[in-house]
Amino acid sequence: PCGHTAIQQIHNAIPNAITICYHGPANSSSDPFSYFSGNSIISSYGFSSYPTGIVDRVSGIIDRNAWLGQMNARNSVPATVSIDVDRSFNKNTREFNATIDFKALTSLSGQYKFNVILLEDSIIWSQTGNGSCPGSSQYVHNHLVRDMMNGALGEEIINGTWNVNETITKTVSRTVPAVTGV
Repeated sequence: PCGHTAIQQIHNAIPNAITICYHGPANSSSDPFSYFSGNSIISSYGFSSYPTGIVDRVSGIIDRNAWLGQMNARNSVPATVSIDVDRSFNKNTREFNATIDFKALTSLSGQYKFNVILLEDSIIWSQTGNGSCPGSSQYVHNHLVRDMMNGALGEEIINGTWNVNETITKTVSRTVPAVTGV
């Protein structure tokens, strides 16, 4: 609950912010939301207490009280890539398909990767809390990772020189696994 309070402060200040909530530790018998494809991300980044987070994969693990300041700092950094997504989802077959165009807004050099992550909102499930952030047996969970469609660490866009205005197109197809635990 304290993490959700910090996230709401971020969204109030930066309405277009994207927040991704991992429940952990991975495969915890007491938390059905810790079971998802790609949950090795939790150990890859070294999460060991909750709520903690990483902002834009550059901050290192930080306490929730530092999230808003880090988000404000990252929000002022100009984008170097534009991303355009054309996606579809078939509810009957659970097939997700996307074509993603990545366009360099400046000349870049290095390795660049992307993740396609399925988030779910408004899941009602119990959540422990504390005096300042009470939990509930009917707690509403938002921004919850349900599937990392192309793996915990994503897929490569390019490794090398990426010229300004050059567009690289990637596709992702995935049959979304049935939700477990809830």
